[in-house]
Amino acid sequence: MWWRRSGPAVGLDLGTAHTVVHVEGRGIVLEEPSVVAVDQATGAVVAAGHEARMLFGRHPEGIRLRRPVARGVVQDAAATRGLVRRLLAKALAPLRRRGRPRVVVGVPAGATRVEAEAIRRVVEEAGAAAVWPVPEPLAVAVGEGLPVEEPVGSLVVDVGGGTAEAAVVALGGLVVARSVPVAGDAVEAAVLQHLRTRHRLLVGDGQATALVRALAAGRARQFAEAVPVAGRRLDSGIPATVELSAAELDAVVAPLVRTVLDMVRAVLEAAPPEFAHDFLERGLVLTGGGSLPLGLERRLQEETGLPVTLAPAPFRSAGLGVGRLAEDPARLARLARDVGTALPQREP
Repeated sequence: MWWRRSGPAVGLDLGTAHTVVHVEGRGIVLEEPSVVAVDQATGAVVAAGHEARMLFGRHPEGIRLRRPVARGVVQDAAATRGLVRRLLAKALAPLRRRGRPRVVVGVPAGATRVEAEAIRRVVEEAGAAAVWPVPEPLAVAVGEGLPVEEPVGSLVVDVGGGTAEAAVVALGGLVVARSVPVAGDAVEAAVLQHLRTRHRLLVGDGQATALVRALAAGRARQFAEAVPVAGRRLDSGIPATVELSAAELDAVVAPLVRTVLDMVRAVLEAAPPEFAHDFLERGLVLTGGGSLPLGLERRLQEETGLPVTLAPAPFRSAGLGVGRLAEDPARLARLARDVGTALPQREP
């Protein structure tokens, strides 16, 4: 059988902000920023992931830093191909088993067929023997161990770097799904804009990412302290520091929180009433790194009245899901039929 003659099974969560790689028998081996450094003269990718992230604000002329994936879909095919190729090579380097990997990759539930095909094609061109796209909410549900193949409604809310998605999963497929372009990137943009307009402080992209992470960690501590933010004064150009409090952050992100809550409400309203008991009994699973700075766990409980379970490793849920599907070809075949993704029957 072609599947058995292929190389290692790999799960790939190609996110807007981060890419997670799961390798059979080893689990998640990489969690790296979805960033590449491109030589503008040749168009070649010279660094990817952490190596590229380290160049922010320090890269020489002629090198451009790119985030080639936006809202979970490919914006720059060549740069995305370079990112995937380098990360796959790094993830598979320790393996003795050679051969082109067979890759299960997550795609946004709201992606069009053209966008899903673009992801599949880029990963294949990056060196995969074959690629199976799986909707991200389904991958999240598998990663969190939900009964996705049973006649039970599982509600998942995934807030990533580029999009937030909510979906009901049952009988191996998506019953209803919604997505909005509100996620970690939107939080960073809102905080940066607030610092410019309210505090007249200019902060770099790298500092903004660190700030949002600090604010997310602060929520876990109930914001015992304000978060100091260093930047440059817009009026004088002099370096300065301001403090951003929990109340101030809440006001900044309130419109973003409202958009996510409305999306979840829309999914609940569109779901068949037969699932109401499941939701009341099982609640919903919240995942994705973008959920942390928004404080969504408490707000979702207040808005829906449902129990909310925050995934223990929210950055990893989809990566775990695609990895488990890659390791279980029989289960993948069943789910692939449900989502309209055909498994290859012969070697290309």
